[in-house]
Amino acid sequence: MKRLYFLVAILHLSFSSFAQLQGTLEAASAYSFNLETPGVNVRGYIFLTEKLHLGLEYTHLFEKTDHVGEEKIETSANVFDLNTNYFFELTPHLAFYSIVGLDYSRETEHVSILDEREKIKDDAIGYNLGGGFEVPISEHFAVIAEYTHTFSDLHDNIAFVGVVYEWGTHKKHGEHSKSE
Repeated sequence: MKRLYFLVAILHLSFSSFAQLQGTLEAASAYSFNLETPGVNVRGYIFLTEKLHLGLEYTHLFEKTDHVGEEKIETSANVFDLNTNYFFELTPHLAFYSIVGLDYSRETEHVSILDEREKIKDDAIGYNLGGGFEVPISEHFAVIAEYTHTFSDLHDNIAFVGVVYEWGTHKKHGEHSKSE
Protein backbone atom coordinates (compact mmCIF):
# COMPACT_ATOMS: atom_id res chain seq x y z
CA MET A 1 0.00 0.00 0.00
CA LYS A 2 2.92 2.34 0.73
CA ARG A 3 4.13 1.81 -2.83
CA LEU A 4 0.75 2.88 -4.19
CA TYR A 5 0.79 6.08 -2.10
CA PHE A 6 4.36 6.75 -3.21
CA LEU A 7 3.42 6.24 -6.88
CA VAL A 8 0.42 8.57 -6.57
CA ALA A 9 2.60 11.21 -4.88
CA ILE A 10 5.25 10.97 -7.61
CA LEU A 11 2.63 11.25 -10.37
CA HIS A 12 1.03 14.23 -8.66
CA LEU A 13 4.34 16.02 -8.21
CA SER A 14 5.45 15.24 -11.76
CA PHE A 15 2.79 17.53 -13.20
CA SER A 16 3.70 21.18 -12.86
CA SER A 17 1.38 23.48 -10.92
CA PHE A 18 0.99 25.42 -14.18
CA ALA A 19 -0.53 22.37 -15.86
CA GLN A 20 -3.13 21.86 -13.15
CA LEU A 21 -4.50 25.35 -13.74
CA GLN A 22 -4.85 25.30 -17.50
CA GLY A 23 -7.13 23.89 -20.16
CA THR A 24 -9.11 24.56 -23.30
CA LEU A 25 -12.71 24.69 -24.45
CA GLU A 26 -13.11 24.03 -28.15
CA ALA A 27 -15.77 23.91 -30.86
CA ALA A 28 -15.36 22.61 -34.39
CA SER A 29 -17.18 21.65 -37.52
CA ALA A 30 -16.70 18.00 -38.48
CA TYR A 31 -16.96 15.94 -41.65
CA SER A 32 -17.24 12.14 -41.70
CA PHE A 33 -15.72 10.66 -44.85
CA ASN A 34 -17.28 7.24 -44.24
CA LEU A 35 -20.83 8.49 -43.61
CA GLU A 36 -20.30 11.41 -46.03
CA THR A 37 -22.03 13.85 -43.70
CA PRO A 38 -21.10 16.99 -41.72
CA GLY A 39 -21.37 17.42 -37.99
CA VAL A 40 -20.42 19.47 -34.94
CA ASN A 41 -17.82 18.81 -32.25
CA VAL A 42 -17.34 20.20 -28.73
CA ARG A 43 -14.45 19.35 -26.43
CA GLY A 44 -12.65 20.25 -23.27
CA TYR A 45 -9.01 19.54 -22.46
CA ILE A 46 -6.86 19.85 -19.36
CA PHE A 47 -3.10 20.29 -19.58
CA LEU A 48 -1.16 17.52 -17.89
CA THR A 49 2.03 19.29 -18.98
CA GLU A 50 2.61 22.15 -21.41
CA LYS A 51 2.72 19.69 -24.30
CA LEU A 52 0.50 16.81 -23.14
CA HIS A 53 -3.27 17.48 -23.01
CA LEU A 54 -6.09 15.11 -21.98
CA GLY A 55 -9.66 15.73 -23.05
CA LEU A 56 -13.22 14.61 -23.65
CA GLU A 57 -14.90 15.18 -27.00
CA TYR A 58 -18.44 14.81 -28.32
CA THR A 59 -19.22 14.79 -32.04
CA HIS A 60 -22.71 14.69 -33.54
CA LEU A 61 -22.83 13.72 -37.21
CA PHE A 62 -25.98 15.02 -38.87
CA GLU A 63 -28.54 12.77 -40.48
CA LYS A 64 -27.89 11.70 -44.05
CA THR A 65 -30.62 10.24 -46.27
CA ASP A 66 -29.95 7.61 -48.93
CA HIS A 67 -32.44 5.93 -51.26
CA VAL A 68 -31.81 2.33 -52.33
CA GLY A 69 -34.66 1.13 -54.52
CA GLU A 70 -37.79 1.62 -52.43
CA GLU A 71 -35.78 1.83 -49.21
CA LYS A 72 -35.11 5.14 -47.53
CA ILE A 73 -32.16 5.01 -45.09
CA GLU A 74 -31.52 7.89 -42.68
CA THR A 75 -28.17 7.59 -40.88
CA SER A 76 -26.70 9.71 -38.06
CA ALA A 77 -24.03 9.14 -35.41
CA ASN A 78 -22.88 10.27 -31.98
CA VAL A 79 -19.23 9.88 -31.05
CA PHE A 80 -17.60 10.21 -27.61
CA ASP A 81 -13.80 10.31 -27.35
CA LEU A 82 -11.20 10.41 -24.59
CA ASN A 83 -8.07 11.69 -26.34
CA THR A 84 -4.55 12.76 -25.53
CA ASN A 85 -2.78 15.33 -27.66
CA TYR A 86 0.98 15.83 -27.67
CA PHE A 87 2.20 19.15 -29.10
CA PHE A 88 5.30 19.78 -31.21
CA GLU A 89 6.09 23.45 -31.78
CA LEU A 90 7.08 23.94 -35.43
CA THR A 91 7.33 27.73 -35.20
CA PRO A 92 6.17 30.25 -32.56
CA HIS A 93 2.95 30.54 -34.58
CA LEU A 94 2.34 26.92 -35.61
CA ALA A 95 2.17 23.68 -33.66
CA PHE A 96 1.53 20.10 -34.79
CA TYR A 97 -0.12 17.69 -32.37
CA SER A 98 -0.57 13.95 -32.38
CA ILE A 99 -3.86 12.39 -31.28
CA VAL A 100 -4.26 9.04 -29.50
CA GLY A 101 -7.43 8.04 -27.69
CA LEU A 102 -10.41 5.85 -26.96
CA ASP A 103 -13.68 6.03 -28.90
CA TYR A 104 -17.31 5.08 -28.29
CA SER A 105 -19.59 5.48 -31.32
CA ARG A 106 -23.31 4.97 -31.81
CA GLU A 107 -24.68 4.94 -35.34
CA THR A 108 -28.46 5.09 -35.80
CA GLU A 109 -30.25 4.09 -39.01
CA HIS A 110 -33.92 4.56 -39.75
CA VAL A 111 -34.88 2.25 -42.61
CA SER A 112 -38.24 2.91 -44.28
CA ILE A 113 -39.86 0.63 -46.85
CA LEU A 114 -43.26 1.84 -47.99
CA ASP A 115 -45.23 2.31 -44.72
CA GLU A 116 -42.87 0.36 -42.44
CA ARG A 117 -40.05 1.98 -40.47
CA GLU A 118 -37.31 0.20 -38.54
CA LYS A 119 -34.71 1.73 -36.22
CA ILE A 120 -31.27 0.08 -36.07
CA LYS A 121 -28.57 1.11 -33.57
CA ASP A 122 -24.96 -0.01 -33.77
CA ASP A 123 -22.50 0.62 -30.93
CA ALA A 124 -18.72 0.22 -31.10
CA ILE A 125 -15.72 0.82 -28.89
CA GLY A 126 -12.38 1.48 -30.51
CA TYR A 127 -9.38 3.77 -30.58
CA ASN A 128 -8.35 6.93 -32.44
CA LEU A 129 -5.13 7.95 -34.13
CA GLY A 130 -4.60 11.25 -35.87
CA GLY A 131 -2.97 14.62 -35.94
CA GLY A 132 -3.68 18.29 -36.25
CA PHE A 133 -2.31 21.80 -36.56
CA GLU A 134 -2.90 24.70 -34.21
CA VAL A 135 -2.38 28.37 -35.11
CA PRO A 136 -2.67 30.94 -32.29
CA ILE A 137 -4.60 34.08 -33.22
CA SER A 138 -4.39 35.84 -29.82
CA GLU A 139 -3.28 35.18 -26.26
CA HIS A 140 -6.32 33.00 -25.51
CA PHE A 141 -7.60 31.91 -28.93
CA ALA A 142 -6.34 29.61 -31.68
CA VAL A 143 -7.71 27.84 -34.75
CA ILE A 144 -7.23 24.13 -35.38
CA ALA A 145 -7.44 21.72 -38.29
CA GLU A 146 -7.22 18.00 -37.54
CA TYR A 147 -7.87 14.52 -38.86
CA THR A 148 -8.60 11.32 -36.94
CA HIS A 149 -9.10 7.72 -37.95
CA THR A 150 -11.17 5.52 -35.66
CA PHE A 151 -10.35 1.82 -35.51
CA SER A 152 -13.53 -0.07 -34.51
CA ASP A 153 -16.47 -1.95 -36.00
CA LEU A 154 -17.79 1.52 -36.94
CA HIS A 155 -14.45 2.77 -38.31
CA ASP A 156 -14.43 6.31 -39.62
CA ASN A 157 -12.24 9.12 -40.91
CA ILE A 158 -13.23 12.53 -39.59
CA ALA A 159 -11.80 15.98 -40.36
CA PHE A 160 -12.29 18.92 -38.00
CA VAL A 161 -11.83 22.69 -38.32
CA GLY A 162 -12.47 24.78 -35.23
CA VAL A 163 -11.63 27.39 -32.65
CA VAL A 164 -9.91 26.97 -29.26
CA TYR A 165 -10.30 29.08 -26.12
CA GLU A 166 -7.44 28.55 -23.65
CA TRP A 167 -8.07 29.37 -19.97
CA GLY A 168 -5.94 29.42 -16.85
CA THR A 169 -2.48 30.49 -15.81
CA HIS A 170 -0.31 29.96 -18.85
CA LYS A 171 2.21 31.17 -21.32
CA LYS A 172 0.90 32.90 -24.42
CA HIS A 173 -1.01 30.42 -26.60
CA GLY A 174 1.34 28.52 -28.86
CA GLU A 175 4.43 29.07 -26.70
CA HIS A 176 5.13 25.44 -25.81
CA SER A 177 8.33 24.79 -23.91
CA LYS A 178 11.10 23.19 -25.96
CA SER A 179 12.65 21.63 -22.83
CA GLU A 180 9.90 19.01 -22.32
